[in-house]
Amino acid sequence: MKQVIFLAVFSLILTSASFASDPVNSSTEPCCPVVYSSPAVELAYDVKAHSEHFQPAFYNEQTNALHFESIGKINFVQVYNLEGDLKYKLPVMSKKLRLSKNLLEAGDYRLAFEMEGSEDELITFVRVN
Repeated sequence: MKQVIFLAVFSLILTSASFASDPVNSSTEPCCPVVYSSPAVELAYDVKAHSEHFQPAFYNEQTNALHFESIGKINFVQVYNLEGDLKYKLPVMSKKLRLSKNLLEAGDYRLAFEMEGSEDELITFVRVN
């Protein structure tokens, strides 16, 4: 009887684990619409949350950089790769950020902005082509 109960519980655990989402990967998948697209990069973010803190973000081909301008001061930006590994934590301490595309290889990234006076991070998804 113990073996039957053990097998039933073990099967339930395996089944639920196989359907559970990976918290690292799910946080790097864009949940938001693509708001800027060029041959070099795509940006996706929650437009409502982003517009409360930022001007529309864009990629400047002449400077080869992503441009972000905020209403308040940006303390830090953290850059995560698709696997959720922290690639960079960059101090900004300004309302403007110009992030060179040369820092990022082709692939998907998640930028987490830490804003002055806010406990929540603002997330922007970037795809570098």
